[in-house]
Amino acid sequence: MKTGLLALCVVVSWADVSIADRFVFTARVEKQEYCPVYTSRRVFPGSRVERYQGIKIYFSSDDAARRFLRDTHSYLDKKTLPQLKGLNLPVRPLKQQFCPINPTRRVSILDPVVIYDHHQIHLFDQHSVRVWNRNPDKYADPEILVQLKKEPSVQSETSEDDATDSP
Repeated sequence: MKTGLLALCVVVSWADVSIADRFVFTARVEKQEYCPVYTSRRVFPGSRVERYQGIKIYFSSDDAARRFLRDTHSYLDKKTLPQLKGLNLPVRPLKQQFCPINPTRRVSILDPVVIYDHHQIHLFDQHSVRVWNRNPDKYADPEILVQLKKEPSVQSETSEDDATDSP
């Protein structure tokens, strides 16, 4: 009698899980290898964990998890977080991805800002601000700071009619 009751409880608890949840549970096969904040640091099953829409996100440190929780949308990246594949993620609020001082650290809209050549540059922390202020030209790399990339100039072609109308 006790065995039958135990089996019934297991069936009922699994029945409470929706079909969509069962699919999510079994479909998330790809493993996260790196922290979404400190992108060069590996994560492991015993690493700090937070959840995004019920999906586990691993972090290399408590600081990384805190940064993620204060501005989640800045750190959602399917390359770093393959377990989010198939989700419609919000648009990242910032074009710049990484800190120019520490290019393996992803920046957030809430991180410190400096102005360079009329552009906002987000830096990972106050230490990065001090380093930047010593020599900003050294770190102003358009490959990292996409806001510094020059837009290709569009040359307008003048027609012959326009050329003849000029005095």
